[in-house]
Amino acid sequence: MNRRTVAFGLAILLGGYVFLLGWAGQLFFSHAKGQNALLVNPLPVRELPLGETVDLRLQGRGFDEQTRVSVRMDVNNQEAIVGSFPLGGVSNDMLIVGDILYLASTSEGFRIFDISNPLKPVFLSRPVSHVTVLDIEKNGEKLYLSCGAQGVRIYELADQRLRYVKNIYMRALAIESRAVDGFLYVAGGKEGSFVYDLDDASGMQPVATFGSGFFVTGISTYENFVYLATRGDGVQIYRLDVPGSQVHVGQLSAGRTARDAKVFQGKLYVLEQGKVSVYDLKEPAYPVLIQESQPVFPWKLFFSGETVYIADGFSGIHLVAEDQWSNANSWGYISVGSNPRAMAESKGYLYVAATNGWLKVVKRRAVLPRQVIASIRTPKFVNDIFIRNHWMYIADHSGGTYLLDLRDYEKKLVRLGADRATSFAVDENHLFVAKTAAGIEVLDIIDPGQPQLLAAWPDLERPVSLAVVDHYLVSASGAKGVALIDISDYAEPAVLDRITNLHAMDVTAADGLIYVAGIRKGLQIFRISEQGKLQLLSQAKQPFPIGRFAKALAVKVSNNIAFVANGRGGLLVVDVKNPRSPRILSAIDLPGIARGLLVDGPSVYVSCGSGGLFVVDARDLKAPVLVSSMELHKLAGGIALVDGLLYLANGYMGVTAVPVPEQLKKVDFVSAEQLQVTLPSPAFPGRYSLQVTNRKTTVSLDGVLEYR
Repeated sequence: MNRRTVAFGLAILLGGYVFLLGWAGQLFFSHAKGQNALLVNPLPVRELPLGETVDLRLQGRGFDEQTRVSVRMDVNNQEAIVGSFPLGGVSNDMLIVGDILYLASTSEGFRIFDISNPLKPVFLSRPVSHVTVLDIEKNGEKLYLSCGAQGVRIYELADQRLRYVKNIYMRALAIESRAVDGFLYVAGGKEGSFVYDLDDASGMQPVATFGSGFFVTGISTYENFVYLATRGDGVQIYRLDVPGSQVHVGQLSAGRTARDAKVFQGKLYVLEQGKVSVYDLKEPAYPVLIQESQPVFPWKLFFSGETVYIADGFSGIHLVAEDQWSNANSWGYISVGSNPRAMAESKGYLYVAATNGWLKVVKRRAVLPRQVIASIRTPKFVNDIFIRNHWMYIADHSGGTYLLDLRDYEKKLVRLGADRATSFAVDENHLFVAKTAAGIEVLDIIDPGQPQLLAAWPDLERPVSLAVVDHYLVSASGAKGVALIDISDYAEPAVLDRITNLHAMDVTAADGLIYVAGIRKGLQIFRISEQGKLQLLSQAKQPFPIGRFAKALAVKVSNNIAFVANGRGGLLVVDVKNPRSPRILSAIDLPGIARGLLVDGPSVYVSCGSGGLFVVDARDLKAPVLVSSMELHKLAGGIALVDGLLYLANGYMGVTAVPVPEQLKKVDFVSAEQLQVTLPSPAFPGRYSLQVTNRKTTVSLDGVLEYR
């Protein structure tokens, strides 16, 4: 190969590279421009009587004739968040002293911020770096930092500055500490707990150890008692006669696993699996259970003033006053978008560090109860729901199958079965229940309030999704593929065919065909042959590299169009009129992981884990538009629409009922700076937000309408 050929080839490659850079740059700047194209000026909060229609003029820039406006119930008090700042690392604990905020982190060590201006925290320094800091304990003018494998680091506060004192090295992980009467008590994981004499000049060796044999995750003290939260052994109670002679006096074994145990105002708060238990400490050796929370997913406890704060482990913080404890629907709630890891309160503001890498500043007085029509709690995680008339069936990951009369949300759930349930499928008056570890059950629901068990097939593989075609049942079982089952005789179901070379997450039937949504292979379409076999007709999969990140998790078919919840790939729209040659018409990106679908005419409701509920207008199948969203975290796949209410399988929050977000029909384009809109009254009182959307951007005006 001569030099001229090589030079020519390099020139071609360089030209292509420059072209790609220019193309990518054009896309970037177009996207950036699009992100800034729509701006809506803030609106004052308006109080309105229920039933009143209101005309509003929206002002801003970037409006056009395609701009849409929708109204949705404000479920998460987002207007209470008055500041949001990027924050690297995974935070573990937080402390505020005066105008200084101290933050403990897994990867960022120990950082100090100035919050004299609450809305503009200023980073000051990082005196401890490249060390994991799990907990901050303040006693007097000393700070004790639990640093995992690095032991405990002690600092002294002087004029808002830290002076290093010494390290206490341990043979165990320092998880949490409490300083009491000159002694430091340290939770040390699987090694139990350790006691150090803080008056000892060296202080390198523990004067006592206790709790050996337990995996200690948290430690708290009250009077001369120590309470150890343990993994698998509840709360262990020790009496401190003298340092070095701790006496084991009892345990609280309810729930076995105690995530944490904290003493606040003479009461012991214990985080268990799915609830918080509160004990009276009038007799510290014998705590008495006085109240329990309704089912929640507690991850961490914080205390401030008269309020208990419960981080729910995946999206937000609940604020619980003393007189609200037994009614979770009356608790204040603020969603911060991901798992709250650390929190502190100062001067009317909450500072919350979340796992999504942000520090949120929340106006405390603006935090109101989570506003929904109903929250229906179940023992653990709601996977799916099915509604017939006014009866709702609930598939719970832990508790089994439940039935509830929707005419009275306060009625007690009726438990139909104890086996963990995954999903439902219905064929006329027969409801098929997929059991996580116990096969399939069939219920006769001709009277939905009095279901009758018709059949139980515990030996069938663990299904995640079911579909019925004539006298066949199709079972999707994740990595085990799909199975075709003849159910013409309920007494003897027969597996006719099984396909194992696919990871099937959802299955649905339409017009005699079977649609399977799966990981890696996207959407596959099957028919049932005359020989009782599953015959693959076609496959629709997004091209590389898009398909690499997409996982088809759910599919619904309506009027020869398949809508696919495509994991991180958002919503996929596929023309399946010719099932042997499906055509991908469009895709729309959505935050989070799309995992559930409901198709209602031109509206497609998509539930996204860690993203929320999204409403897509699919009248133009080649260009669907996102018209509304609702921030709800840990949504599963189940969605039902009844009488203007959306019922959502809300994971650990149970079933959440919210009004359907309404796209306004009367939106008049005045100019690029003005829109004239008419707001019909919602059916339910409460706080509502406006969302303004064009094809590039969505702007939310949170909580600006209050209907009474």
